[in-house]
Amino acid sequence: MKYTSMYFSPTGTSEKIIKTIVNEIFEEGINFDLTLPKSREKQILIDPESVVIIGVPVYSGRIPVIIETYLKSLNVNNQDVILIALYGNRAYEDALLEMKDIFKEKNCNVIGAGAFIGQHSITGNVASNRPDENDIALAKAFGIKVKDNIGKNISVEVGGKRPYRERKSPNSIGPSTNDNCNQCKLCAENCPVGAISIDDCKIVDATMCINCFRCVKECTREAKYFDERLDNIIKFLETNCTAQRLEPEIFV
Repeated sequence: MKYTSMYFSPTGTSEKIIKTIVNEIFEEGINFDLTLPKSREKQILIDPESVVIIGVPVYSGRIPVIIETYLKSLNVNNQDVILIALYGNRAYEDALLEMKDIFKEKNCNVIGAGAFIGQHSITGNVASNRPDENDIALAKAFGIKVKDNIGKNISVEVGGKRPYRERKSPNSIGPSTNDNCNQCKLCAENCPVGAISIDDCKIVDATMCINCFRCVKECTREAKYFDERLDNIIKFLETNCTAQRLEPEIFV
């Protein structure tokens, strides 16, 4: 049995979990990284005989709008699907249910789903260095369990509720740039939503920014940063989402 995996992974955590799972189940398949805008410009040709596995981050209890639109446009029908949501130790809320509904509309069988934890994109003090060894072990165990569901006409139940959590309005806070910037273009080339100008990396369309912090992590000169306008969000996360270590939740 072959697989087709797709992941939107600005900080690499969704990708890490997806690859751990597919390596546990399959010997043959293909991975599609949907993180950069160019990767989403044309539709993927999905092998109709493959198991489809999707991994996306959770933003305020929902999947990113840009990926919701892309998943709805996928040409996939009557195939086994595995769904993975990555969140930063707060809550995954309706993300898995949202994905499940998209693929049920395509008459697909959701044979397994999982909510895993990754280091929060906005602050490294929440779920630091996750997924860690324990998370990876649980991802492998999930792969072993879900393998038994391949080819069965089932649809697993997942967490979440309808109507979905209302999406938050964009905060229109984009990254700032200090004088360390040498216009190497690395941040612009790696922005998942194309919010940073390739002509001048100091120019940012903040209305497009999803606060994934990929530009900050990619910059080799520490030129990109988010100013104090995100301080209240960071304070909330560090106050409310660090006392308890949440563990992956799986549905098979």
